[in-house]
Amino acid sequence: MLHLTDGLIVPDIPPAAINFTDYTEQTRYIPSPLRLNLNTVYKYSTFPMAAWQENSAFKSTLGKLLLGVSLVALAPQGFAKPAPWYWWASNSTDHRVCAQSAPGTGWFRESTAFRDSACSIRVKPF
Repeated sequence: MLHLTDGLIVPDIPPAAINFTDYTEQTRYIPSPLRLNLNTVYKYSTFPMAAWQENSAFKSTLGKLLLGVSLVALAPQGFAKPAPWYWWASNSTDHRVCAQSAPGTGWFRESTAFRDSACSIRVKPF
């Protein structure tokens, strides 16, 4: 049976017989946000940095090595040239287009290469 308690209608069930699993299935569970311990300060380190920091000869050699490797890796880009422009003629119509790559299927490239997008300055052969 039901009875009125503090303005609420409550079933007459003994407290030991209440099954809480029935009520938890009807509620939605929102998990708490992930907590990261970003403010952790380590007092003791297993990696001795003092010896590496004192060795300035190692650092200068390492710096020179990294600079040399980066210059060798970037040097070929300094000698790169832009792609040449060509006249492209349509197979089906009498249209011509100046472009660096094929405008699509049905176009053939003429043999003369140019340096500008107007196809007016020819590329000098080596």
